[in-house]
Amino acid sequence: MSLQAGMKNDAYVIVRKYHDATVSIAYIGHYPKTHFSIEQFIVESIEG
Repeated sequence: MSLQAGMKNDAYVIVRKYHDATVSIAYIGHYPKTHFSIEQFIVESIEG
């Protein structure tokens, strides 16, 4: 009984890690495209 529960727990952990990795890769691929542009890196004036 406890062996089956342990195997189910291991399977859940593997699925959770796969899900987390998939979401992380999607976020890393999408975020820079939507939040960064070349205009943000151009300095128009320096104060000081």
